[in-house]
Amino acid sequence: MFDPSRDDFDEVNHRWLCPRGAERRPSGPVAIYLLTWPSTVLKPYERVRLAVAVARCLSGVAGAALEERCMDFGRRRFVGTLGAVVSQAAAPGTRPRSAFPRDTDGGHERFMRLAMEQARQNPAFPFGAVIVGTRTGEVLAGGVNATKDNPALHGEVVAMNDYVRRHGNHGWADTTLYTTGEPCSMCVSAMVWANLRRVVWGSSIDEIRRTGIHQIALSAREVARSAGSFYTPELFLGGVLADSTDRLFQEARRLRRRDACGELA
Repeated sequence: MFDPSRDDFDEVNHRWLCPRGAERRPSGPVAIYLLTWPSTVLKPYERVRLAVAVARCLSGVAGAALEERCMDFGRRRFVGTLGAVVSQAAAPGTRPRSAFPRDTDGGHERFMRLAMEQARQNPAFPFGAVIVGTRTGEVLAGGVNATKDNPALHGEVVAMNDYVRRHGNHGWADTTLYTTGEPCSMCVSAMVWANLRRVVWGSSIDEIRRTGIHQIALSAREVARSAGSFYTPELFLGGVLADSTDRLFQEARRLRRRDACGELA
């Protein structure tokens, strides 16, 4: 194991001196210390080896495979890779608890348009949703708000019921749910219990409230965070095609007002 007090460490030039082909690596505590040195002192490949040493110290992660993977990344990406390595080492078998990462895949807009098609089936309350296979892009289920029949049948819940009917109550972690409006606390709770980890929406709860539809004042992210002890979301992304979904809800308000005036007449 590497020891900076030994002759194979050059304190002046901040290098450890190893014969060609040697497999010496620093111990975990020493590696953590060395990682604080500036980039002008340590070369990128040396930082990779230090990261592997930290990982091995924390949980015995297979260093060789990890080093090969890390070397594929450029220097600017290294810090992020190291963070993931240390997180996985500290909690073996779990994913890093990185809260709500952004996702820039252009496919989001395509699937949001499909959710909007669902929403148009109920123009007065245009909450439409589709559930998509995250890896395959296959549309697995869909639904639209049906609270006129049952107050619990929000668009997301209808889509989830459709998914269970067609595919059974499993595989949720491999899906992404797209919905025209930010899911309410009830719908997010249903996703938490299902372990559905990826949700994309258009209009925010605040925008929906401005169109006259009552909403519980809890954001989707707040509800998900409250389940953080057992639920790890991968993507909670809002604002996709928000201009278009906002227009749906604004038009819905005009439609409800027109219908209300007709009833009074």
